Amino acid sequence: MANTISPLGWVLIAGLAIFILAINLGLFLGVKKKIQKDNWIDKISSAGSTLRDPFRKENDQFQELSNEVEKFKPKRQE
Repeated sequence: MANTISPLGWVLIAGLAIFILAINLGLFLGVKKKIQKDNWIDKISSAGSTLRDPFRKENDQFQELSNEVEKFKPKRQE
């Protein structure tokens, strides 16, 4: 009563084993490369700060530009 597995069966078993190993390897590497910024709490926090001050990024850039322009202005002597 020895049931033998056909060559197609072995190919399917090998394919399934490779598929399972590939999924596990992909999950392991995905967790290893996970960036902290992908955390949902950080996303909600950044969305809240954007809602409080929607033009913060632009205002910071304008402030930096203003500081750079101040360096070129001649100082007044009173």
